[in-house]
Amino acid sequence: MLQEQSNHGYGLIRDLEEKFKGFYSPSPGSVYPILQMLEDQELVNVTKEGRRKVYHLTDEGQTFLEENQDEDPFILRMNMLENVDIDEIQNLRSDIQGLFHEFFKVGRQVIENPQKKEQLQKLIEKVHTELLNISNDNEKSTDEK
Repeated sequence: MLQEQSNHGYGLIRDLEEKFKGFYSPSPGSVYPILQMLEDQELVNVTKEGRRKVYHLTDEGQTFLEENQDEDPFILRMNMLENVDIDEIQNLRSDIQGLFHEFFKVGRQVIENPQKKEQLQKLIEKVHTELLNISNDNEKSTDEK
């Protein structure tokens, strides 16, 4: 992000949250130590603007990014979110959480009934198998591209 524009720590936090479309918001306790490490490694330098420290990418930092950008797992994860429908993911997550609560509630109800417990266990195994099938189908279609 510093490659695009110099910024202060809280600005980076805000920009990261925006880039992750609200799914992730880093804490100051995770951002500032990284900025300090980058400064120690001379990949960024700092100037003061009022009371704020503004971080700037150095030439060494630019070179490091160019050499490592294609392998950085963080950048790869950020790029995966570029074209994701966050509302759709949040709806799916909500549906999954609701289903989890139903499984848990039924599990508590049938724990003393061996027949019902076996029925629930078979359902769980069936759902697991179906999920694996969906995942495998998705991997195959991704490999074909």
